[in-house]
Amino acid sequence: MSLGQTRTGGTPAITPSVAAYFFCACLLSLSATTAEGSPFANGSDPSWVTQMESSGLLFHNGSGAQQDCLQVLQGVGINAIRLRVWVSPAGGWCNQADVVNKAVRAKNLGLRVLIDFHYSDTWADPGHQTKPAAWANDGIAQLNIDVTNHTTAVLTALKAAGVTPEWVQVGNETNNGMLWPDGMASTNMGNFAALVTSGYNAVKSVFPGTLVVVHISNGYDDTLFRFIFDGLTQYGAKYDVIGMSLYPTTSNWATLNSECLVTMNDMVATYHKPVMVVEVGMDVNSASTCEAFLTDLIGKVKSVAGGNGLGVFYWEPESYGSWQAYTMGAFGGNGAPTVAMNAFADSGVSPYFIGQPSSQTMASGSSVVFNAPASAFPAPAYQWSFSGSAILGATNPTLLISGVAPANAGSYTCVATNPAGSTTSTAATLAVTSTADPGRLVNLSTRASVGTGGNILIAGFVIGGSGTSGPESILARASGPALAAFSVPGTLPDPQLQLYSGSSVLETNNGWEGSPGITSAAAAVGAFAWTMDSSHDSAIDTTLSAGSYTLQIAGQSGDTGVALAEVYDSTPTGAYTSATPRLVNLSARVQVGTGGNILIAGFAIGGTTSKTVLVRASGPALTAFSVPGVLPDPELQLYSGSTIVATSDAWGGNAQIAATAASVGAFNWASASSNDSAILVTLAPGAYTAQVSGASGDTGVALVEVYEVP
Repeated sequence: MSLGQTRTGGTPAITPSVAAYFFCACLLSLSATTAEGSPFANGSDPSWVTQMESSGLLFHNGSGAQQDCLQVLQGVGINAIRLRVWVSPAGGWCNQADVVNKAVRAKNLGLRVLIDFHYSDTWADPGHQTKPAAWANDGIAQLNIDVTNHTTAVLTALKAAGVTPEWVQVGNETNNGMLWPDGMASTNMGNFAALVTSGYNAVKSVFPGTLVVVHISNGYDDTLFRFIFDGLTQYGAKYDVIGMSLYPTTSNWATLNSECLVTMNDMVATYHKPVMVVEVGMDVNSASTCEAFLTDLIGKVKSVAGGNGLGVFYWEPESYGSWQAYTMGAFGGNGAPTVAMNAFADSGVSPYFIGQPSSQTMASGSSVVFNAPASAFPAPAYQWSFSGSAILGATNPTLLISGVAPANAGSYTCVATNPAGSTTSTAATLAVTSTADPGRLVNLSTRASVGTGGNILIAGFVIGGSGTSGPESILARASGPALAAFSVPGTLPDPQLQLYSGSSVLETNNGWEGSPGITSAAAAVGAFAWTMDSSHDSAIDTTLSAGSYTLQIAGQSGDTGVALAEVYDSTPTGAYTSATPRLVNLSARVQVGTGGNILIAGFAIGGTTSKTVLVRASGPALTAFSVPGVLPDPELQLYSGSTIVATSDAWGGNAQIAATAASVGAFNWASASSNDSAILVTLAPGAYTAQVSGASGDTGVALVEVYEVP
């Protein structure tokens, strides 16, 4: 899409009926996985959003409430986001980092992602296919390498951030090829085909299941499409989907829509590829006409032979207030969607699972959770089944089974349904076993910047468990200087470690002094080795009875810096029994910053079976305890290694979360609309990391808690 039109305001607002859908659409549990068999893409390309936000522009939903732009779009039926990528743009907007940031935001809302490579530092469109400055002198052989390297780098960064694009465009509106003059289709179709294939191969090397799109403008011009795709076929180019743009006027939209349908059906019949309209737009001042245009186009794309019409994306609908002089957005001067966007809401979004339930092996008598969150518009109804039979009352995306027994072993599936359709999750198998070594919490660690006063590092833990008695062996450590071996900058020079029971100090350590006992205990629990006997790292090796305890780490001389707190269950291997006390709750309260200063808490599940845990990130809820400067909007992400297991950026008053929190003795969150976050999940034995950050880059004090769910 090219820019150049002047935009004016005065557009109608979104209808209340659409606004009423919003909360059902967005308050979904989130996960890092995507499902196969995805429904029709009600799409939007809001690539300007971060630049608009940085300029102070705000967005509002149909009720007039200020809200994140992507949530506003989701609230009017958008289920997929398209993001353009430039190589080295002026100002940095739409570069790799900016795209990853927006893609993570979309993924965390359960939105599907389309990545649009322009292979330029600026706009690539039918009249402009300018090489990036860094590639300006490269010939076709090097350009193929450039395309491969750039595509791979961006997608690898997305993968590291937990985002799997469903589609990737290799080139934007490539009516006459790309990377001119070398890749100009009219003069060297073979070069253009080679560049497309280089992009395709790079995509598949990172995401084998992602669909690769070749994008041409003027979807009504079947002759243009024949020229490009005959040429790509002749030279053996690889791609999966044919994408097109359509920007009609208020007077010719019906004709162009009909001609576009002819093109789409011809592409499917001739080249045996599905089609997608990846850009549309119309004059923002003609919102009602635009709604009619979109409604008709969505219907026509859905009618493409063989179900091969994949979706429709509105280009930059969120632009308003003469932003970039663009006049074909779909938001009014109040920063809210116009009636044009009703077309997406009215078409509905059939459910698709953004997380699949995982098979588990559980100890007899323990609890198991199966999660199957789905995105849909309007919000879906859920029904869980056990071995093919519906489970009475199991009508939430989360299924919690307490006290599992052999009779519970079998296959579990979930069906999500709304008026637009229904879908069934993959089956998860539950195995139940009797074992002397059940899954349990065995370690907590948290790394944070230690200040003074109320900004020291505070970590809590609870020892107990139903039917247990006697003491538990615990190793607690405070690492400061030892972190230098891991290239951690600004470590706490002289950490003092204090162990509290209530307000009473039980033990204090100001330096481990190379203690052989500490060395042996650390090795036994798998803690990383401290190599300097004279370091000021501190440790306590002790036994404790059932109860609540607190570790406090501060600079012994008022010094500050980064420190790591660790608590280990040091019960000897093979000595654990069902009567042995265990860690049942772990928590850490720290000042959450940005970048490397977010709250990072690790925990480990030991034993031979999976364990169900409740992980919470409290920010606003801490105000009830008169904690100053709380984190306003905590986002909680749970990792296994570098893989995101689950994400939450607002608990939404989830009844299952509230009931589970009450059952494990967690303090009550009074507001169902607070931004506090929580994840209820069953995890296999292994190490996990909970990361708490400000969802919008905000900072403040937060509390992370991990509870065993017996």
